Amino acid sequence: MAVPRGPPVDAMPSAVPQTDPIPITSLEFEERRGRLCELLVAAGHQALVLEPGASMTYLTGIGWPVSERFFALVILGDGTTQWIVPAFESERLAQRVGAEDGPGGEILAWEEDADPFEDLGRSLRARGVERVAFDPAGRVFAAYRLGWALEPVPLVSDEPLLQELRWRKDEHELALLRTADAWTREALEEVVDTLAEGMTDTQIGQLVLRALTDKGLSDPWVLPLLGPGSAEPHGSAQGHVLKRGEPVLIDSGGSLHGYRSDHTRSFVYAADPSDEYQRAWDAVREAQECALKEMAPGITAASADRAARDSILEAGFGTGFERFVHRLGHGIGLENHEPPFLAGSDETVLLPGMVFAVEPGIYLKDRWGIRLEDVVTITSDGCERLGVPAETVRWG
Repeated sequence: MAVPRGPPVDAMPSAVPQTDPIPITSLEFEERRGRLCELLVAAGHQALVLEPGASMTYLTGIGWPVSERFFALVILGDGTTQWIVPAFESERLAQRVGAEDGPGGEILAWEEDADPFEDLGRSLRARGVERVAFDPAGRVFAAYRLGWALEPVPLVSDEPLLQELRWRKDEHELALLRTADAWTREALEEVVDTLAEGMTDTQIGQLVLRALTDKGLSDPWVLPLLGPGSAEPHGSAQGHVLKRGEPVLIDSGGSLHGYRSDHTRSFVYAADPSDEYQRAWDAVREAQECALKEMAPGITAASADRAARDSILEAGFGTGFERFVHRLGHGIGLENHEPPFLAGSDETVLLPGMVFAVEPGIYLKDRWGIRLEDVVTITSDGCERLGVPAETVRWG
């Protein structure tokens, strides 16, 4: 008998991107660099060196590809900035740095037969810099090369410096995260409402990616997992065909002006779940609620993980990592996964403005997996979901 197929990807209606919060402004980037300078001085540093990555973007709005050629931003305690860039890329950088809304700063260009680390070391020593911090997310070889070039000036890794800036989101950041979360949830709901027997996990993934893009999110991604494939937390589409009564797990997200979303729903397609699946789904839902009740200022990240794990144990689904095989969750912002982490090893104290993806799960190997994931922010007296909780175990 021929298997009925769902509608092709091109049959999905194209949505008009919704109005969204504005990007982070040049004034906000300037204020962020001002706060950094205050922290540098307080910590006894005269400069911070950053390779391309989320922290550089957070402070300037400029992203740059990482390559074997050294490229870096230097922010000095007096508020001045300096960029070091391969000479053949300096004009492109100058256009961005010198734009009306650009961060400005001196550009130190190095030719291919030069040593950029020595060039930067000489420049910093000439400025009278006596202690330099290096972004802990930077590459080890770059830290070693710059450290040697700076001698006798010490180069240190100061993780709390950037944590103080990035871990606690302001109202503009929260607005971007809230909208990204809403659009991701809406995109997923729209796709699930169109599911039909015979669709493959690959096709479902394509539909989700298109829906995320149509909502206005960039850099979309999706894990569309069906049946036994859902038992692998970070599995991939394998061409599995959707059937009525199939367990489904879809994990997806995207970016709005650099701020990320991460949203997971698990359900049974178009049929009532088995008693075992229903019991496990309820246990995951309750574990998430227990974690959220625990999460408040002064509580540690590890405590939240324990609360969820204890709840799953009490529901009869094993101890430790027996079936709940990963940490409870992770910070989210400019990076999809960023510290602090909701893990038993992370004793970070939660503070207002921190934002986390909370994603307990239960996985039965070669059968099915269940994960429910929502983004929350720590408030003055607890935590707040940015969206709405999972509401149904049956969908379609």
